[in-house]
Amino acid sequence: EPYIASLPPYELFVNKNKDKQKRFRCVLEIIKPGDIIYCMVTKPTSGMVKPLCLGEPMVRYLSDIPIKAYLMKAGLDSNGKPRALNKNDLVRCEVLEISVDAERVYLSLESMHEKNKDIALGIITETELPKFYRQIDENKLETFEEYMCKSKEFLNPNYDMLYEINGLNVNETYTFMSSLKSPFARDEYAKELRRTQASKWAFRSVAEGIEHFKNGNHVEAFQCLNKALTIDPRNVEGLVARGALYANKGSFLKAVDDFDKALKLNAYHVNARKYMGETLVALGRRYEDENKIKEATKAYQDCLNIIPNHEQARLSLEAIQQRSGAQYFENAICVPGS
Repeated sequence: EPYIASLPPYELFVNKNKDKQKRFRCVLEIIKPGDIIYCMVTKPTSGMVKPLCLGEPMVRYLSDIPIKAYLMKAGLDSNGKPRALNKNDLVRCEVLEISVDAERVYLSLESMHEKNKDIALGIITETELPKFYRQIDENKLETFEEYMCKSKEFLNPNYDMLYEINGLNVNETYTFMSSLKSPFARDEYAKELRRTQASKWAFRSVAEGIEHFKNGNHVEAFQCLNKALTIDPRNVEGLVARGALYANKGSFLKAVDDFDKALKLNAYHVNARKYMGETLVALGRRYEDENKIKEATKAYQDCLNIIPNHEQARLSLEAIQQRSGAQYFENAICVPGS
């Protein structure tokens, strides 16, 4: 033990100047029945205790958050009589039950789990508290990096020598865990994992946006879809849904932009192709109403480039040609089937 680094939990450093109430519920959700927890008796008659920390390997500092904990089973002393507790006694307990909603933890001084059969529960001395807890002085905490760099384990100069003596390469990874013997798969890197996570979050907002769209709540729909695309700009379903919403409100250029982005990500997306065609035809008709014949011609042609057999786009192009002659088609691509 004197040669093994025993650092306080990292959360103690990152939370020491923050609202400790914020991690209260998180800690309650982490504690499980059978965990070992160290406490100080505060009200012997009612069995109320103040949690100090969790036992290893679940290292958690609890002394600075207001967890309500009660001893339900105090057990018997060495003489077979009910164990008497005094205020400020230190006790090693086993977790019986956790009520997250009630913000309470129920404890026992009798071992109820097989894994704790060799652990002595009951009153302990200060020296029996976990080493990391005994080392903590909240008023003199250094940064985590300073703590780590001062640890004997971190400064151990013998690693390279031991590797050399045993004929090992210091750059290789030696482990009994097969998943760590070779580089991680590309989809397990942080960037890919974040992308996957963002995609899942985005899909939730897309689903909510589509539901609002169906119910005619366009403002809420836009909010959900914009949120989804802020989280994941490559979300094809979000781009298609927002494009459809833009088109429905007459913002054809914005709709075309969203459909174009969607098709660049997935050129065979059925709805993206379908809605793009319909929107380009609607845009072409608007240009015709505004007497912008060249722009209308391009919109119809763009539609046919995506959906070659689009009947409305083809007929609209033919109608423009009949009315205006061939001057607008000198630089146009031949219309499929014409």
